[in-house]
Amino acid sequence: WAAEDAVGKVAVVGRPNVGKSSLLNALLGQERMVVNPVAGTTRDSVACEYEWRGEKLLLIDTAGIRRQAAGGEEREELDRAAVAAARVAISQCHVALLLLDAYQGLTRADLAIAGLVTEQQKSCVIVANKADRLDAAARRAFSDSVRERMPWLDYAPVLHASALTGAGVDEALDTAARALAGGG
Repeated sequence: WAAEDAVGKVAVVGRPNVGKSSLLNALLGQERMVVNPVAGTTRDSVACEYEWRGEKLLLIDTAGIRRQAAGGEEREELDRAAVAAARVAISQCHVALLLLDAYQGLTRADLAIAGLVTEQQKSCVIVANKADRLDAAARRAFSDSVRERMPWLDYAPVLHASALTGAGVDEALDTAARALAGGG
């Protein structure tokens, strides 16, 4: 991706099965990324060029970042390679869309991934996916939980979206584009 320096790079990061590939498919309006309920379907970071409101972007779908040995010994080597590729995507992106599962709630893995984003000093947009499964009070409570448990990301907006219905997906990319332009 280094040759694409003139293009804004947006990496979609998060733990397995939070809807990273589904979110990108919703943005693209087509099934470009493989989606499967089995954790570990995305094994490598997949980049695709996309024009959004006149801006050229490189959208990067990453493998879910999980703790070591979370899939058993057979998967450990593949998982290590997938996590390494996701870490590279974070280091090379301009903006990270940190995808969280709003229905399931925050986990230690979410906090660790948020830490990776801040360690690399990246702009960040927090996307609470699966928000369509929550009422307004539960969405507010989730946002409050994010602010309380991730104070180091107080600069990052928390948006509610649903990759399944498409709600909030455009807003997520609009916010990432503003961050690329230096406007937050």
